[in-house]
Amino acid sequence: GAKLSQWHLDRSQQLEAVLATHFAGVKFSSEDIRQAQSSSLSSSSSSAADVTSELQPSERAFLGQYQLSFILLHYMHLQRALEQWKLMVHTLAECQSAITKRPALFSEFLAALRVQLRLVPRDFFVSPLSNGAFLHPSLKSLLDNCHLSLEDHAHWDAHVLGSFKSRLSKLKALLAARFIGWSYRTPANVVARRKKRT
Repeated sequence: GAKLSQWHLDRSQQLEAVLATHFAGVKFSSEDIRQAQSSSLSSSSSSAADVTSELQPSERAFLGQYQLSFILLHYMHLQRALEQWKLMVHTLAECQSAITKRPALFSEFLAALRVQLRLVPRDFFVSPLSNGAFLHPSLKSLLDNCHLSLEDHAHWDAHVLGSFKSRLSKLKALLAARFIGWSYRTPANVVARRKKRT
């Protein structure tokens, strides 16, 4: 009972299972990694935010699959790509412990998601045709889980922590500025913990 409930509340075990079964055997050459890093640096506004060198091969492959599903959705309007993209967003958004364990993966996910959301229409969350209704609660869960994970970041590399915080802030700003009907409040328990420390 309790394990099943935890399985559905925190998708971290599902993410670990997916990475271990579908992406574990992926190998990248040093040339592949160098090219990915140089394209990441040239496409980002700040090279300081880049943490791709921290990613494990399975995480790189997972993010590649995630980005491919969005490209197929956005440019070819494929229903299967939409379903894949939704599943991957929902899975990552509902992870709690995985953010603390894999901060570089989630930092890169926040960056990719922000770029993707810049490409969708401004009414994406409120239009019944966009099927954006799933995204609103998923993004709120993602932001909640990111804030909670920042409370337990003692073992994170300083570079990854800085990248994660910056990308989280930029995603929140984009959502607030760009999308009709978007609102978000930091979880009360996080706000209370921060007040206690000051």
